[in-house]
Amino acid sequence: MALRQVGEGLKATPGAKASVETAVHTAEIIKDTRSLLFVAEPEAITIIKDLLASLDTVETTPSLSARATQVFAYSPQYTSHTEIQAALKRLVSTLDPKSIPDLNLTKAIETMEWNRETQSFIITGDASTVERFKTILTSLDGPEQLVGKAAQGFFLYKLQNMEGSSVLAELKTIARQLPQNNVQNQNIAASIDNIQWIENTNALLITGPAYAIERIQTLIADLDIPLAMASRRVADKSSFLIYKPKQRAPEGMLKAIPEMNQNLQDSGLIDPQLFAALSSMTYTPDTDSFIFTGSPEVLKKVEDIVQQIDVGSCASQIQCLGPAT
Repeated sequence: MALRQVGEGLKATPGAKASVETAVHTAEIIKDTRSLLFVAEPEAITIIKDLLASLDTVETTPSLSARATQVFAYSPQYTSHTEIQAALKRLVSTLDPKSIPDLNLTKAIETMEWNRETQSFIITGDASTVERFKTILTSLDGPEQLVGKAAQGFFLYKLQNMEGSSVLAELKTIARQLPQNNVQNQNIAASIDNIQWIENTNALLITGPAYAIERIQTLIADLDIPLAMASRRVADKSSFLIYKPKQRAPEGMLKAIPEMNQNLQDSGLIDPQLFAALSSMTYTPDTDSFIFTGSPEVLKKVEDIVQQIDVGSCASQIQCLGPAT
């Protein structure tokens, strides 16, 4: 019954996919195994799993709503999901623990889940709580939030070493590599696309939010280096690192390293070379070791990250760090 109500609720839910609504209504009960059978696309199945997990729980607080009767899927439009989560956590601390509506809202916030594949929040609760949640999310994710953070500014960067067209090409390559799962990265990529090269003074005119301009300045400073250093940096990109775990099982490392890479990208960090080096990981079962490629500077960061995953602050077991052959 609750799942059917979910299907009806999804029809009026912003961000809900038709495939999910259809999949909910294909549910068949298998009495012998006390299980449910769905026929749907993989993405819809992933969302349904999250919904079922939120519905298939034991209610431990009778004074609260007896059962979650609605599911609300919300995809942020202007504010990153991490900022919304942080704001909701702050809101919880201001709610009245003696108020049933506030307790219901607290529970809905604490059980809210972020679906990375669909880039949306999954929220469950009684009808009044869900309506209240919608109002809160709208206030946290309105266009005025973007305007406040993304007030336009400009900066004229005078290049010292490299030609503007070369630096601009590198910046656009970086912009294409940025994960577009949060507003900050989207604004940085847009600001890079809008950079103008003033050829007669070899300067770059940057426009956009203050934080985007600041990060782009950092990127340009890293690219605007003497030609000899730039050539050496290109050669350094063929270096490699071999890491042999000291304490953690290789299977655990194989799972933890990509998760860390994704978490770093989700955090808003801009370091495409680091992301690429972590993604270059290959595992050699014969020696139980991991191989990464990249520049020495980036590989040092990779070493620190992998060592932390493996043994915390203990010394790493590095077998080789040098030019690839």
